[in-house]
Amino acid sequence: MTGLLLLLLAGVTVNAAVDLQKRIIGGQPCNRADRLYHVKLISHNVTHESLCGGSLISDRWILTAAHCWVTMTAYVGVHPGPDPATAMTPGSQTHQFHTITRHEIFRDNNGTHDIMLLQLPRATNIIPVPLPNATDCVNNIPIRAEVQIAGYGNTTAEGRFNGTWADVLHCALTDVVDCGRLMQHLQNYPVFFAEHVYQHLFCVQRARVDTCPGDSGGGVVFNGKIYGVISFTGDVNNACSEAAGFMEVCRYRTWINGIMSNP
Repeated sequence: MTGLLLLLLAGVTVNAAVDLQKRIIGGQPCNRADRLYHVKLISHNVTHESLCGGSLISDRWILTAAHCWVTMTAYVGVHPGPDPATAMTPGSQTHQFHTITRHEIFRDNNGTHDIMLLQLPRATNIIPVPLPNATDCVNNIPIRAEVQIAGYGNTTAEGRFNGTWADVLHCALTDVVDCGRLMQHLQNYPVFFAEHVYQHLFCVQRARVDTCPGDSGGGVVFNGKIYGVISFTGDVNNACSEAAGFMEVCRYRTWINGIMSNP
C-alpha cells in the first residue's frame, strides 16, 4: 500500500498546528464512488495554511473535529471531483466552496469536546453519510471491528509535514481496539490527558496504519455510517506505536440532532 498521511492537529493551539500535525500511514486512493460526502476544510492565517477533513451529514451540516476551528472555507464535492466528461451532466458531482459562518462545538461542565458542526450557507445536493440510529448506538462498534478512515494528507511517511497534500482522497482500514493502553500512555502528557480523559472516545490501531499531516476531523465509517471523528494520534513522534483516539459519534448523537434541528 502507498503511504497515507492525514492531518491531525491533536489538541494543539492553532498557531502550532502545522508543527504538530500527524499522519495516517497505510492506505490507497479511495474508490471513485466512495466518500462523496468528504469535505476539505482549509483555513489560513498570517503564517500558514492548514487542512482538516469533515463529513457531510445533511445537505447543510458538516461534522468535524473542534480543534480544527479557525475561520475556514469548506470545499465539498472534492472526491472524485468534477469529471470533464460528465461535469455538465445534471446531478453530476460538482466542486463547490463555502465560507463557514456558523460553527457549533460541544461543551459540558468538564470542558470542550473535540467535536464540531459547521453549517453551510446554502444547501448542497451531495448525498450525506448517515448517522447511526438509536438501535445502532445500543451496540455501537465492537472491539476488533474494521473501520474506514480517509483524507488528503501527504503520501509519504518520512519527515515533518511539508505543506503539500495528496491530489486524490486516500482511504485506509484500521481496527477498533481497547483504549486502556492509549489512556495509560497519555498520562505521560498530563495537560493533554486532562483535556481528553472526560471526552467520549474509541480507539483504533492496525500495523502500519497511523495518523499524521492531512485530515483531523475526517469521518470514521462502519457499515456505511459515520461512527467516529478523527481526533488525535497516540504518539506524535513514533508512527504506528500507539492507538489513535476518535470521537464517538453515538455519545454525541442527541447534541448533533438538536443542533441540526435548530437552523
